[in-house]
Amino acid sequence: MTEPLQEKKVLPTDRINVSKQMDILRAYGAHYEATNTPVKNEDIARIVRLSAATISLSNAFFNGTKLIQRIESGGYTPCLEVVAFCRAYQWDSEKAPQKLAPAIERTWFAKALLPKLKFSPLEEKEAVQHLGEETATGKEVEPQLKMLVEFLVMVGLVARDGSQLRLVQQEPKKPEDEGKGGGNKDDGKRGDKDLDLATLKPHTLPLKNSRKIVVYAPASISQAELKRLQDWLALQLLIADETQGETHD
Repeated sequence: MTEPLQEKKVLPTDRINVSKQMDILRAYGAHYEATNTPVKNEDIARIVRLSAATISLSNAFFNGTKLIQRIESGGYTPCLEVVAFCRAYQWDSEKAPQKLAPAIERTWFAKALLPKLKFSPLEEKEAVQHLGEETATGKEVEPQLKMLVEFLVMVGLVARDGSQLRLVQQEPKKPEDEGKGGGNKDDGKRGDKDLDLATLKPHTLPLKNSRKIVVYAPASISQAELKRLQDWLALQLLIADETQGETHD
């Protein structure tokens, strides 16, 4: 009986820092979205102002972790998460890397480390050692192993507390659900802050001049909260009446 093939445990290059590698990834997303054609090293080099040879150093890791995919005809196509990262960066550069979280979560190093962090926080040194054991490598690749941890931190899967690493609990959006013309798919789930209309109850609030108004609010709303709402509505209606009664030259 043959053993199942294991994912190749490819490491990032230590010739390019993690921040610049994130720029290269973003450039893959930008060029691909603009042209809808496979992206070549020369294309990225022009965007991030590095040599094509330097760009090629990052490709082994990106391709090995399926952040980009090599095309037989030449060039690479980025995964959906990389494109989503590029789009999000225009709006919020700090949170945009979180769009990469689902793709990074599928990598060998995330699968090796996240279950341990789910059980308990780890010293960063211990986490790096565990990754080294997974790759059966020596101390010479320690800088690259530390970069793997940095990728996990940058995309928001892991957080640092001093010298310790802890798991960040989150449910990142799927890139395919990113808004295109308001066409997001409804997966039937609601956020914690969303209100379910089925749980709202009508409350009749008496106002001045024999007016009444019906508002829909959670059944758990207190009388004090209803009174504040009633006073606020009365004030708004009073202001509206006075505005309508004004005459203008």
